[in-house]
Amino acid sequence: MPFSSLLNKTADVQVKSFFTEANGERTETWLALDTHPTRLTKNGSAKVVEGVYKVTTDDFLFFFDPGVDIEREYRIVCDGLTYNVIAVYRANDSDNEHHVQVYASRQDNG
Repeated sequence: MPFSSLLNKTADVQVKSFFTEANGERTETWLALDTHPTRLTKNGSAKVVEGVYKVTTDDFLFFFDPGVDIEREYRIVCDGLTYNVIAVYRANDSDNEHHVQVYASRQDNG
């Protein structure tokens, strides 16, 4: 069974960009790089941080086909939710890249 047959979702990969307005103020924006097939799984248990606001952080693991352009600090949008990329691992099978594993976090403020 080919690895790509295990990818059952679609994800948009985005990169942070900055736009300088006429008044010189820099605005952060996200640009879509591409859409890729992916597989998503929960990685570990949820973590809750209490402070002025309660923040719940969930860690997830995405799988992509080899050659996907994705790096740390990019973000992934999948099923309407946004995930921040925290690590990228390119798994090799002999001499070739077999697949890409991406560790990402999703934060819900509430």
